[in-house]
Amino acid sequence: MANVILIRPISQSWEGERYYRPLSIPHGPLTLAAHLIDKNYTAHIIDEIAMTEYIDGEIVIAAVDRLKEELNKEIPVCVGITTMTGEQIRRGKIFAKVVREFNKNIPIVWGGAHPTLLPEMTIKDDMVDIVTTGEGDISFSILVNELKKNGTRDLSKVPGIVYFDKNKILKRTKQPPLYRMDDMPDYPYHLLDMEVYIKGIKKKKISRYFEINSSRGCPYKCSFCLNSKDGIPYTKSRADRIIQEMVILKNNYKIDGILFNDENFILNKKRIREISQACIDLNLNLNMRGSGRIELFLKFDDKELGLY
Repeated sequence: MANVILIRPISQSWEGERYYRPLSIPHGPLTLAAHLIDKNYTAHIIDEIAMTEYIDGEIVIAAVDRLKEELNKEIPVCVGITTMTGEQIRRGKIFAKVVREFNKNIPIVWGGAHPTLLPEMTIKDDMVDIVTTGEGDISFSILVNELKKNGTRDLSKVPGIVYFDKNKILKRTKQPPLYRMDDMPDYPYHLLDMEVYIKGIKKKKISRYFEINSSRGCPYKCSFCLNSKDGIPYTKSRADRIIQEMVILKNNYKIDGILFNDENFILNKKRIREISQACIDLNLNLNMRGSGRIELFLKFDDKELGLY
């Protein structure tokens, strides 16, 4: 069974004990892992932030050691690194260097916000072999399958990537079609130490809340927002699919709150109404939080706000 290692580097520098872990799970690597497992691959997620601690005045980072352990267990088909602009790039290169020194033939694939916005700049770095752009639901599994072929691989068949061919000519393939979130395999939460990502909000009397995505992208194109640049189309999960995930999280991890990490959670009133009513009918007792544009919020009447 082919093995893939997926890495989310730390996203900011340490500031002593003031450093805090993120509220969100590594959605990108977790999503890719779900698709890989669905196609009978083995996936390992290394989330550097979740593996970094401040102990007795010293920063203890275990992620690089974990990468070395995984490399020694089995040679992966590739190593994927997801990054935004900034500290994650520097940290990502540290992981990439470990892979290069271990085995220079292991392909290193970079994805995420920064490589999507600046793919040609990213691919020119010595620590990058392939760049994936946009959402990787369709393209990454195809890429892994092609990389398995070694000598017979043909990267031109893989949608949504940037790479140099054998003649050192820069190539960019066409983006894949929109992936429907309703077709998403179940998230493999078992790959994560879930307790790291479950938080409490004292002011709201919520002891265990968890962050999920019920949609991607946004139909609006605000000039200050990443969505105006990377071309990620808006897509959402059905209400019943979201409820199913909330029930799993409630039963398996005893959460009492959900934070929707959507760009614009309140975009569809009908969907919010269905989710809220289902929570009441199923007696889930979950505090739900989400965000959205102010003009959309103003369209809710008092009765609807009472329900939500």
